[in-house]
Amino acid sequence: MAIALEEAQARLAELRLPRTPASLPLRRAYGLMLTQDVLAPISQPPFPISPLDGYALRAEDTASATPARPVCLAVEAQCLPGDPMPAPVERGKAVQVMTGSPIPMGADCVVRQENVTVGETAIFLRTPLRQWENYCPAGSEYQKGALLLAKGMELDAAALALAAGAGFTELSVVRPVRVALLSTGEELVEPGVPLRPGQLYEENSVYLSARISQLGGTVVERCILPDRLELLRQALLEWSVKADVVIVTGGVSVGKTDLVAQALQQVGAEVLFHGIAMKPGMPTLAAVLNGAPILGLSGNPFAMAVAFELLFPVLLGRGICRGRAVLDGSFSKPSPQRRFLGGRVEQGRVTLRTTQENRQIRAMVGCNCLVELAAGSPPPAPGADVTVVFLAAQ
Repeated sequence: MAIALEEAQARLAELRLPRTPASLPLRRAYGLMLTQDVLAPISQPPFPISPLDGYALRAEDTASATPARPVCLAVEAQCLPGDPMPAPVERGKAVQVMTGSPIPMGADCVVRQENVTVGETAIFLRTPLRQWENYCPAGSEYQKGALLLAKGMELDAAALALAAGAGFTELSVVRPVRVALLSTGEELVEPGVPLRPGQLYEENSVYLSARISQLGGTVVERCILPDRLELLRQALLEWSVKADVVIVTGGVSVGKTDLVAQALQQVGAEVLFHGIAMKPGMPTLAAVLNGAPILGLSGNPFAMAVAFELLFPVLLGRGICRGRAVLDGSFSKPSPQRRFLGGRVEQGRVTLRTTQENRQIRAMVGCNCLVELAAGSPPPAPGADVTVVFLAAQ
């Protein structure tokens, strides 16, 4: 018996996916959750640093500078970014520096290059400088031992850059959810293989792989299975142990070759539900085998995508985000049962895709939301205020 979408989501939300820590390179840690605090192993910057191109000097040497009586300071050295710390600056002298150069000891300010007159071996200043003007002291961004990133935070690009600046090459994060994708159907072949009569190119796993990656998961298996009970049983048993989640597309309805429910029963899986009161995606099922959630989705690409978008984020512990929008265009059919349509919402207005057929993935091209129509709704007219379900993003 079909259950309400909210009940299906609630049953999935009760499942607990493994949250195994793993040390991953920074480039693979984007969007993942830290499992421990990150403390600064160094101060940043590790030495006083110049924020601009100019000359490092002592502020007291410029105290008497006026336009009429400029101060002359001998330029005794040049320090470029990456150079070792030069000798201390003596009274009455200056060191040429660039943005990012170390500021030598003795200097307590930097004058902009544009604010001096440059001679052959000296500079002339017509205005005095304050102590610490244009001066970035060591540790001005953070001190050694400071908390840089807190346990439990989701790593964005800036967090990864911060870790890199502190010298980290990898971080301890919650390992991405590992998903096995099993596409069922005698008619399915990989793209690139010449089609024989009756065959179709498999496309569902391509959609799922991309979205799982976007949501922070990783696909560990992707295969096409013919409609044979023994092969399906073997695959379910194997991948329910090797993966955190198994997603099966096709074989979940009531036809002669729809074998997923039977296979799950034979291997002893706990079925959570089989059927959701919605269109498309009504025959969707969920089960648990060897502790791993099994999602059985329609083989029809649009129906598959709708069910995935409404259920998989819940497994990841994410909420389903809804809003309201004004409908541009219309939809010609009534909705005897709860219906979801592919759409794109921008600035409070939502446009439906030109096709909404269960078997056509074109209904999801360019979508950033699903338009939700309540059971018993008449065809929505242009300008109708409708509910939209935003597609989850990392």
